[in-house]
Amino acid sequence: WRKIAIEFPGKSPAQCRDKWKGTWDEIEDQILKDIVKKYGNDWETVAEHIEGRTPNMCRDRWQIINPDKIKYKRYSEMERQLLKHVIVNECPLWRRKRINWKYISEEYFPNRSNIELLN
Repeated sequence: WRKIAIEFPGKSPAQCRDKWKGTWDEIEDQILKDIVKKYGNDWETVAEHIEGRTPNMCRDRWQIINPDKIKYKRYSEMERQLLKHVIVNECPLWRRKRINWKYISEEYFPNRSNIELLN
């Protein structure tokens, strides 16, 4: 994929590989739903069950077809206070530059993505 990516400036080998696989069909979507139901968002494990799909491809597709898709909305005052509390009390000063947003979103904000919390 490195050799192919050279022919596409600005694209990484992984991006070329992912693009090559193409679109998802209904059968793959159903398999993805079943596997996510069983394993959650452990994308490495999920991808092992769908031939030709990478963890990133599975995660990205899930974000599109997820029936419980996260809806971005303003933070409530309670959410702001909780986020502040979690960061201050669970992240030592020396680690605040490397906050585990994925953990915080899964543990405290199940309806918000780690990317949403980061922003």
